[in-house]
Order: sequence, then C-alpha cells, then structure tokens
Amino acid sequence: MRSRKRLIVLLALALLPLSGTTATAEPPPGPAYAEPRQAFRTEVPGRLAGQRIDPTASPGALTKRFKEATVPLTLRHLDRAGALAPGARTTVASLDRTVNGAVDVGTGETTVDLPPGKYVVVSFVPTGTTTSVLVQPLLDLTAASTVVLDAREAKPFKVRVEDGTVASSMVALYFSRRADDGSALWFDTWADTLTPLYAAQLGPALPAGEVISSVMTQWAVPGSTGDFAETPVTYTTMDTVRGAFFTGFDRVVQPKSLVPFKSRLFTTGPGHTTDKAVTVTAPEMRFHWSRGYSGTGARTVTEYVEPGTEVLEEFQERDGAGMGSTLVTAQSGRISRTAQPGRTYTTAWNKAVLAPSVKEDLAVRSGDVFEADFGLYDDAAGHSGWGMDVKAATRLYRDGVLVAENATAGKLGRGVEVKTGKASYRLESEVVRHAAARRSTQVKAVWTFASDTASAEGENLPLWSVGFQPAVDLTNDVRRTAVTRLPFTVTPQPGAAVGTLGKPSVEISGDQGRTWRSATVVTQGNGYVAIAATPPGATISVRAKASDSAGNATEQTVLDAYGLR
Repeated sequence: MRSRKRLIVLLALALLPLSGTTATAEPPPGPAYAEPRQAFRTEVPGRLAGQRIDPTASPGALTKRFKEATVPLTLRHLDRAGALAPGARTTVASLDRTVNGAVDVGTGETTVDLPPGKYVVVSFVPTGTTTSVLVQPLLDLTAASTVVLDAREAKPFKVRVEDGTVASSMVALYFSRRADDGSALWFDTWADTLTPLYAAQLGPALPAGEVISSVMTQWAVPGSTGDFAETPVTYTTMDTVRGAFFTGFDRVVQPKSLVPFKSRLFTTGPGHTTDKAVTVTAPEMRFHWSRGYSGTGARTVTEYVEPGTEVLEEFQERDGAGMGSTLVTAQSGRISRTAQPGRTYTTAWNKAVLAPSVKEDLAVRSGDVFEADFGLYDDAAGHSGWGMDVKAATRLYRDGVLVAENATAGKLGRGVEVKTGKASYRLESEVVRHAAARRSTQVKAVWTFASDTASAEGENLPLWSVGFQPAVDLTNDVRRTAVTRLPFTVTPQPGAAVGTLGKPSVEISGDQGRTWRSATVVTQGNGYVAIAATPPGATISVRAKASDSAGNATEQTVLDAYGLR
C-alpha cells in the first residue's frame, strides 16, 4: 500500500538539560498537543529504525541471569575532577540487539556480567552544571574487561554565530550505530543551552558506514526575561561526522553560509500569539529535536538554516500567551534541500483563505481500500493545518450508501475496505472550529467521483481543491471596496487521473452563509478571478463548485474566510 507523507510531532513540555532521553516509552503521536511548545520531537517515518539506547532508563535490565556463559565488565565513571561519579547514567547495548539496558552505577564503579560479544557503551557523566556525553561505539568483550568512562576525555562544544544579538537557545546530539542485522542502535538528546555540554569518543574510529553522529544548535535573540520571546531572527545549524562520535566540536558560523527564510506570520485576532519553529533533520535519524519561538501578534521572523539539509517547519497561532491559552491553528511544511545561501526565501504562514487542500498521496485507493488524511483548513501557501475543533466529520458513500464515517476532519481512519469493482462515490468532510478561530470558522467539502478496484501500489483519488488568495493584510483582513475581486485556483490531487476542468462557479456571502450572491468568474493566468459586489458584513464567506469532463466534481464552502476593514 502506498505510504502517505506524514510527520508525527512529539511534545516535551519542560526544558530540562539532556531530557531528550528521559522517557523509555514514546509519547503519543500528534497532532495532539494543545500547549505552547518549548522543546518538541518530530518523527520522520521511513527513516532507519532499530533500538533506542537510553542511559536515563531505570537500571535493572542488565541484572538478569543470562542462559549463556558471561564475562565480567567493570565500568568506572570519573567526573571532570577525576572523582568517581555516582550520578552517571550509562547504557550497554549489544550489536546483535539481544542486550540493551541501563546500568546501576552505584558509587561510580560497578560490574555487570554479560555474554561475550560486541557492544556499544553510552554514558552521561555530570560534573557540577556540566554533562559529558561519552560514547564507545565498539567494545569487543571477550574476557573480563574494564572500561573507564572518564569525563576528562571530553571536550566542549564551541559553536559561535557571528551575530552579537543572539545566544544559544538549544542543542541536540544524535548518534546511530549500525547493528548486526542492518538496523540501528541510536540515541538522541537535547539541552537548552550549548554551554554545559562536553563530548568524547572512546575507543577507535570505525568505518563511515557504521557510525554517524550529528550536533544541532539553535540561536535566537533573548527576550527581556531571557526566554527568546519576540526574537526577530533564529539560526539553526547541523554538523555531522561519520565513523565516530564527537570529541568536542569547534565552529564559527557566518550568517552568509546559511540559507535565510523570511517567515511572515499571519494572525486572525487581537491578542493572539504566533509560534514558529524549524527542525533541521539529522542524517539517517528517525527523531529530531527543535523548539518554538513565540511572539505577540502578526510578525516576520528570519530563520537561517543549514544548507543541503531536510528542514521541517511548524507554526502555531494561539489566542493568548502561556500554558492556559488555546490553540487556534497549527500548520506544518517542508523546506527543499535545494535552497541555497545568498538568496532569501519568503513564505507566508496562516494566510487566508484556510481551506481544503488534497496533497499528493493523501487520498488513495489501494486495491479496494480507501485511505484519506488531508487538511480542511490548509493555508494559502499550502501548509498543512489542524486545530482544536469543536465538531468534525468525514463520510464516504458508495452508490449512495454510507460505508464509513469518522469524527475527524479529512480522515477516514486506518483504511476503509469497499466492494470490488467500479462504483460512484461521495466523500464529504466538515469541521466547526473553536470559537478562538475567527477565520475559516466552518469548512465543508464534498467530492463526487467514480472509482474502480485499484492496483496494490495505490491510485490517488481524483479530488479537486479550490484555493482562494485574497490580498489580505497580516491580520487576514481586506480593505472594503465596492467590488470584490477574489483570485483563486482549482487544482487536482497530484498524480490523480482527472478530466478537463470546466469553468468553476463562485458565490460570496457577508452574513456567514445565510444568503449568497453569485460572482462572475474570469480566467487570469493559470487561475481565475471571482468578481462580485461586496456584500454588507464584517467577513466574507465563499462557496465554490468545480467539475471536470470525467465527472469528478467538488463543492467547497468556507465561512468567515477573511475579514473586511
């Protein structure tokens, strides 16, 4: 079955040094969080999987009795002063993945009995406010052995951005060791500042294909309380070494070596806050750390990112500041690896009209199984959107008979199996959004199409999307004029087999859809413009219909699509 392009966001609500490895069980997949983001973790499905190395897990996994013969391994932990470190946290994992557990370090020196074999040892050794991350990618355990995990071997991370206004706001470390079966033994961890972090590789370097390590740093302008609120600029770097872990790291970052992205953050209500984050993904890693940077109202943030990397973006609008605020809209997107330094890229977030958008592979039939997972209020730039909905529903009909229903906007669940053969289908989805959402307050979309049994690889459904692009300001309002001229496009799901598009029709309303007036639609470039007398009212609602020569049709309605001033 064709896989869908989807990101999963995992949330950590507290900023605790090196807390990225504190939970052995993964948090539930998003989008589910409703609180302001500080540090968060994003999963990219399809990346190399395997076993997580978790030094902060509860000790005990290595105290079991093994059926095979064992040899003693003594682990001596020394802090940066050379003293035993009872606060150290260590995990030992075998390359055959039969052993993976945290060690009870006791007073700082402990002995565990393990079967002979090849292991990875990872240790976090504290000294005062600093933490030394020590990694031995290969321990060939054949006889009684002692490993000294000496924090004095570790060197600091010295990364500096040539911008005197910014300070370190986050650092993340990534490590992946190829296991015997081709999967990975890996860990990721983060801290809220670069300063107290040291690192060292113990033992010899290995071939580049067996070990990969990365360090991500973020930088922003400190706010009045040091919380980086209202920062106008952020920097995110990513550096990677192969065949070894880091033993310290030095880099001076020149802004001109990074790619600048200017993000224009739109809002829908007075007193609302905006939160923006970029996540630069580490090579071959499945999970990635970042943090959000909040500000009041509509604003523009320039985000410098490492070139040649895959970058994920996240946005939130909330109805206020702090943990008690309500999520209005969350959106996500990607930045192309081909973006180059020396050129500024500008993107609008949360810009009206927020409306249905069926992107590639998000509505698919594989054999006789339907899957759908698309947004009902993606923004004008195509960023995928979701939020705290009051009521939502998605329904699928086959030849007029209801075959599936789900109380979520744009989703049919894990898959809906239908009868073999060709039939007429009706897919409808609707949402009533939270009262804090003053734009696109209610959205409904209906698609009708014919579909036959598809190949096992899957076929994209012939669904059309209507995207309106009014000339709104940063609060998603348009200056009232006597005549409304509303540009829009009609596009099919990429990869779908559709017919020739006929001329679409558009209606607008000034009273939240109680009455409608038809617009004149004219072609303009690759799209259209709907022209109508502007109705009385504080907002404009829109309703559009489109169909093609193959009989595929859609009707989409958005109430309070944008405001008038």
